[in-house]
Amino acid sequence: MRTRHLSAALSGPRRSALAGAAALTCVIGPGLVGPGAAVAVAATRPAAPPASQAADSAADSLWYVDAAGLDEAHATATGQGITVAVIDSPINPDVPELVGTDLTVHEPSFCADPASPTGHAPAVATDDSALHGTSMASLVVGTGTGADGQPGVRGVAPGATVLYYARGLGDDDEDCTAEGSSSMEAAISQALDDGAQIISLSSSGSTTNAVFDQIARAHREGAIVVVSRPNTATSTWPHDLTNANGAVTVETADSDGRLPRNATMSPSKDVVAPGEDVRTLFPGEDESWRTYGPSSGTSNATAFTSGALALVWSAHPEATGNQIIQALLRHTFQNSGELTRQNDSVGYGSISVLNMLDADPTAYPDTNPLISDDPYAQPSATAIAGDSEQPAPSPEATDQTEGTVEATSPPTASGEESSGLPAWVAPTAGALIVLVALTTLAAALAARRRRTPDATSSPTPGSHP
Repeated sequence: MRTRHLSAALSGPRRSALAGAAALTCVIGPGLVGPGAAVAVAATRPAAPPASQAADSAADSLWYVDAAGLDEAHATATGQGITVAVIDSPINPDVPELVGTDLTVHEPSFCADPASPTGHAPAVATDDSALHGTSMASLVVGTGTGADGQPGVRGVAPGATVLYYARGLGDDDEDCTAEGSSSMEAAISQALDDGAQIISLSSSGSTTNAVFDQIARAHREGAIVVVSRPNTATSTWPHDLTNANGAVTVETADSDGRLPRNATMSPSKDVVAPGEDVRTLFPGEDESWRTYGPSSGTSNATAFTSGALALVWSAHPEATGNQIIQALLRHTFQNSGELTRQNDSVGYGSISVLNMLDADPTAYPDTNPLISDDPYAQPSATAIAGDSEQPAPSPEATDQTEGTVEATSPPTASGEESSGLPAWVAPTAGALIVLVALTTLAAALAARRRRTPDATSSPTPGSHP
């Protein structure tokens, strides 16, 4: 078991990350990592740990609660009054963490099923297909009440309203369609019709023009869209959801602030959030939903970020979605009010819930600084503006050139602090090999500059490569 240390915070920001201990895990699917689940190569299911070890594991996998200062934050705000749409796999809404929360599941799902009386598959499930979605919803609004008296998953914004839409068939299955359209397109459209203010998409991969059209609509209507970075060092698809113009794209880090070995550098990466070794409730072979363990991935980090945005927005309900994004980027652990992009490894830096709460978002421009006017961006700035008066971002509104680090200059290896980066966000050396960085950068830039024919499907929840 690894021993982790308490990281020191930067001067200015209020808190860094707490220690945790990692458990041995194996991959259960593209979006989550967890204990002893079946994959292409068989894995051995570990024996039940002693009670003392289980308690230690619970504390370790809840490291993000102390790292983000959630207890202190919840004394100020809980996300109440803010509506978050979680669009993912089927869900089990009856797990202890979600009982009593303001959660509404849209039935049926957006997956066609000719055998069903409704013509669509149900959104609720109790088997493995519900693992990913249940985990994402719990990280947003989980109460912390666990199965059989165990510590449960704690949500970042337990008072928020979650509207849940099932549009995939689980980690290992293909994305579904209905009436010939992408399920993600339909789910985003429904979420906007239902009044979602934040749309959490723990997915990446090739998507369709129709999905980008819905993302443009979300921007026009003042909603915030949050998407995941890929989990592995592979070139992104030219028509990748990760590169969605104006969306908040999230990378994952562990309790020491280290990025995964497979993390890539990309100009589309915006922030880093807790996502490694995070407490997760697994259905188990008997589908009893009583087994806890750590899971890892950008999916977790995306749900965390969506919860953080809801939490801060509830403290500043008069702010616009654009101003909440401004606060997110300006008040990371690395920034103290300035809109400075650190580099293509961490974007604007690691999320700081407490720093965001201390800020006044209404003091910032009502402009989304992540919208690019590149004519090949998807969706385009013109499509996003639509009939609204929102302009494309200007240097004065974004300050994006201030303090920017060239993409070919990788940050210092993990364990060191350089250019104001705390230990909580220190990419591993393996992730920053210059050859990989250059290859990935080229692919990401090409993705932003090359328009491709419409794809036939959109990514499955958690299906980042």
